[in-house]
Order: sequence, then structure tokens, then C-alpha cells
Amino acid sequence: MKIIIEFPYVFVSVNQQYGAGRGRGGYARTFLTVDAKAYKESVSWTAKMMYKGKVITGPVKVSIWYWFSSKTKRDIQNDKLTLDALEGIVYKGDEQIAELHLYKRYKKNDPFTRIEVEEVK
Repeated sequence: MKIIIEFPYVFVSVNQQYGAGRGRGGYARTFLTVDAKAYKESVSWTAKMMYKGKVITGPVKVSIWYWFSSKTKRDIQNDKLTLDALEGIVYKGDEQIAELHLYKRYKKNDPFTRIEVEEVK
């Protein structure tokens, strides 16, 4: 069975996903930015609305198409947020991903993302 999830936005740039600071005791730490948290929550919410099946527990193949509105330089192989947002909804954890296919496309004034997840037999 192929699970398809689509949403009308694209991921937050990896440069905007994480911030750095000091934790208790002065130790360096990284954290998700406000924009990254909002993006991850939006993807999770959309996945919950579009997929009502059971969480897949075996290996999966994930294909993601990104339609960007401009040809600004973007590094799509660093989109861990989208994969993490599907954890516990479509699959248990992203360590189950046996195949990952990423595609970059352009569609002026209409950015969106399409995710397909299939169980690998």
C-alpha cells in the first residue's frame, strides 16, 4: 500500500532549523527554532489528517517531491524535519527508512510537498 501525504508548503532551510545556545551548567546545546517547530507540527498534523492507518513497523521506502516557487539554492538532502514529523504517525521511527528518494521541482507561486511512503517487503 502506498501512503500519500501532500501539503502546501516546503521545508524550512537547514540553516534556519537549529539554533545554538547554552544549557544549564553552561554546556553548549542546539535546539529547534520556532519556525522549525511550527513546520514539524504542521507536517505531523497534516499526516494525521491524511493517514488514518496503522503505524508501519517494518522497513519503508520514502519518496519526497518538493515544488519550490523559485530556483533559490536549496539543499534538500538535509530535510530531517519532514522525516521526523512522520514518526509515530506513518512509521515508528526514521531508522526504518530503507530507501529514500528526493526530488526537486519548481512551480512558480505554488510551492508544495508530496510524500509517498511504501512498506518494503
